[in-house]
Amino acid sequence: MPQKPQPLKEFNLQPDPRILPMLGEINLLQWKCLAELIDNSIDGFLELKRLGTPIEDPEVGVTIPTTDTPTAQVVVRDNGPGMPSERLEKAVSAGYSGNDPMSKLGLFGMGFNIATARLGTVTSVWTTRDGDSEWVGLKIDFEELLTQRHFRTKALSRPKADPSEHGTEVVIEKLKPGQRAWLSKPANKTKLIKELGRVYAAMLRANGNPITFKLKVNSKLVSGRQHCIWGGEGNPARIVPTARWGDVEAYQQISKKLRDRPFCTKCWQWLSKLESVCPLCESKGTVVSRQRVIRVFGGD
Repeated sequence: MPQKPQPLKEFNLQPDPRILPMLGEINLLQWKCLAELIDNSIDGFLELKRLGTPIEDPEVGVTIPTTDTPTAQVVVRDNGPGMPSERLEKAVSAGYSGNDPMSKLGLFGMGFNIATARLGTVTSVWTTRDGDSEWVGLKIDFEELLTQRHFRTKALSRPKADPSEHGTEVVIEKLKPGQRAWLSKPANKTKLIKELGRVYAAMLRANGNPITFKLKVNSKLVSGRQHCIWGGEGNPARIVPTARWGDVEAYQQISKKLRDRPFCTKCWQWLSKLESVCPLCESKGTVVSRQRVIRVFGGD
């Protein structure tokens, strides 16, 4: 008589490798895909700035295809601090995020995978730090992952001539036909640059907030959108007389502090003011009191 199978004591819930290409079906505009990668570069700049050792002349270079060919690539490279191989492994793992949700922009992890999978099916990430003897990297190839049926990928390395060189480079290959056709059109390149200039306007100018950095697309410097300000410090006042409210200035600056609220840094979840334990992860150690401020600068 055959033995009755014993119930499993645990379940392996590692997702199937098919999950990564499926992420590419999420509708994310091209500029948003690039912005996700640029945000990760900015986080690297900010990390060193907070440590008191800022990068001199921080810069992010984006390369997009100019012709619709199968060998077309998208490359995003920065001169940030780089990272050790252990951190690189976590940074590109689907669903992982070691970022502080209160002070950082990029998500790496899931955001990285969605952005890169939207554009192409092969992504390589290279990184190096000041003093490292080589670049370390890895390649995410959807076809290879599906064939081997697991997420493991080889550690790669390449030499570097200058030991003081530092930064991270993301190379997306085997671009999807629709994506490379869109990116290679000059008119779409102009739209993309304009959108990035709008999004990063506050950081593409002198004395930027929270940082100033250079952004280039195909070696062309992206200029931040210059807002028309009606009034404010250093600008002539624009006043509209009204019968009910008297003179009203066009420029209105609002900065109102709201009551602090508990926030779970693990689940990225706001809690009610009376809660001290996160209802999702049931943790108390990840709950912090987070400031809430509404800031509006009129005229922008």
